[in-house]
Amino acid sequence: MKLFLSFLMSFSLGIFAEEPFDQAVKKIDLRLEDEEIAVVCLPLANGEAMLMKNAAGQTVLVNTGGKGSEKQVRTWLERLYIGRIDTILLTDVHHDFASSFALYRRRYHAQRVIAGVKTEGVTSVWKDGEHHALFPHLFADVLAADGGRLTIRFRYGRLCLLYMASDDESVKHKLMNMDLKDVDVLKVAQFARSDHLSASLLKRIDPQVAIIFHKQGVQPNQRLLEKLYQRWIDIYQVHQTGIVMLKCDLSRYEAITL
Repeated sequence: MKLFLSFLMSFSLGIFAEEPFDQAVKKIDLRLEDEEIAVVCLPLANGEAMLMKNAAGQTVLVNTGGKGSEKQVRTWLERLYIGRIDTILLTDVHHDFASSFALYRRRYHAQRVIAGVKTEGVTSVWKDGEHHALFPHLFADVLAADGGRLTIRFRYGRLCLLYMASDDESVKHKLMNMDLKDVDVLKVAQFARSDHLSASLLKRIDPQVAIIFHKQGVQPNQRLLEKLYQRWIDIYQVHQTGIVMLKCDLSRYEAITL
């Protein structure tokens, strides 16, 4: 059953990845209470990065941005008062997703680096079908591990986020045969570069929110955007909207743009 989606607030702060960060972005206090987490999609000019943090200060950084995004990622983490990262989770080790991850591991003293393939600096390899706990109440199910690209279903309480890493036909076929009716938020694969989500797959997933990250030189496929709009799915192109945050406890979530 879908959750009620509350748009708590939407500020127009002129926070875009292309602007000078020191001038555009101020400190952001996530103000998390007991059993709350924030899932924060970072606006970057190139690549993907998503931070998960709970009230106890435990953190997971999902992907570390693309080439040339290091300063932006570090600045966003500083603005969010992040001085340490417990786990770096790479859904893809390609440089569009995992640029300079070794730098972040050293700088933020990450204890674990997880990926779908073993490469230098990776401490754990996740496989297709595995179930993992990242911190209390936050679980990750590996739905596909196509060529080391991890498509993951994250769960926290009643929030369900489907993080698609691959737009490959085999992954889409696998998802079509899964029970995905509880998905609330979809992170669209591969910067929405192709019309890879069929109407039947979108109907099966039926998310309320779609998240699209940006890659330099790539524009989202217009046919895919039309399909999302036709299903009344709220689309967030992160490099345009600024920070997109899902703030949730064990019973509900809110989508907030900052």
